[in-house]
Amino acid sequence: MKRTEIDARFTQEVGKYIGMGYSISTETMRGSQGEISKVDLVKGNDFIRILLNTDIDHDMYMDKIVLSVGRIPKEKREHGWTVWNKDMEVYFTEEWYKLDRNDYYTTREKAENAHTKQRARWKAKREDDTTDFDLSKAAAIVKPFVNRQKGCKSAKLANIKRVYKTTDRKGKATYRIETRNHKFVLA
Repeated sequence: MKRTEIDARFTQEVGKYIGMGYSISTETMRGSQGEISKVDLVKGNDFIRILLNTDIDHDMYMDKIVLSVGRIPKEKREHGWTVWNKDMEVYFTEEWYKLDRNDYYTTREKAENAHTKQRARWKAKREDDTTDFDLSKAAAIVKPFVNRQKGCKSAKLANIKRVYKTTDRKGKATYRIETRNHKFVLA
């Protein structure tokens, strides 16, 4: 029995189970460098790879999953057993972008809209959650703290540029101090 006959028998068995309603589990087939799963198919001299891998959209800083289908040229598979994904001549691609919710993916257009809303909310929250204090009162109170810090033993009131309070998403307040050359956090 030739290897191609064994491959055909394997394909027949896989097809039988897919016909009964099973689907391919990509969770258990992860490779290196973002590869989730791949299936190599051959028909005569035509060698096709269907690849599912992860990537990052650097414009929106979002993870995405990319489905690619492409041919592997004959010269790339003649010189050994390993066929690299970079050698694919891709002719079909589809992408899904991961939103912050667990296990929820969407199209680029919807991801861009979500990203725009998320940035606006983050910016608004950041602006709302920062409260500056009157320096004439706050600087005098925090000056002893600043003087206890390394490199600030002789700091003057004029060196304190800003004293402010930030609140994180859980409601925890943090007091911060900015001097000419340093930034400090009060507990």
